[in-house]
Amino acid sequence: MRLSSLLPDEWEHGWISAGNLIRHARKTSAFAMKQVVGFALPFAVGGWFAAARVVDLSHADSESLMRGLLTFVAIVTGFMVTLLLFTGKGEQTSVLSSEEMVTYGELARYLIFSQVLTLFVHILSAALIVAWFAVGSLSSLHWWLTLAAFGCFGVSITRTLLLPLQIFDLHDFALLAMVRAKRDAERKSHQEMVDKL
Repeated sequence: MRLSSLLPDEWEHGWISAGNLIRHARKTSAFAMKQVVGFALPFAVGGWFAAARVVDLSHADSESLMRGLLTFVAIVTGFMVTLLLFTGKGEQTSVLSSEEMVTYGELARYLIFSQVLTLFVHILSAALIVAWFAVGSLSSLHWWLTLAAFGCFGVSITRTLLLPLQIFDLHDFALLAMVRAKRDAERKSHQEMVDKL
């Protein structure tokens, strides 16, 4: 009996879906390097902020700040799950030509990839903050967890701020197609009226 036959179907289908999502996202140029840079820069800024400002706070102030971060991450995680449910859905897709639908599908898949990655970063941020509380201020890990939690929070904020722009890109494409379809329908209607005269 194979081990894979013992795994829940959700896990198996999850891995297949993740592979498909990454396969579509990798079509962009220099995919891996862009993902590393897109994670490393905001992580470094968040970690730097923590090293410069947060580690010198009193324990009570640090706890209060970490509770605030955890609350924020929990809220945006819920938002991200809801957003994932609705990405790529819309009545406007019915006016797209088959060529436009291929492009729209690629845009939607990349946006979903970005949202999934952002969701994972939110979850990682929350896990690091919970670990920060779990180890306590006396542990040598406390300082490193502070840097890592703020680093991930920097990535979370950056990726969350980019989402509206990515959603705009998807909707803008569909809206331009709707305008084209409306103009084509008006031209056709006008031509039919001219032909009747």
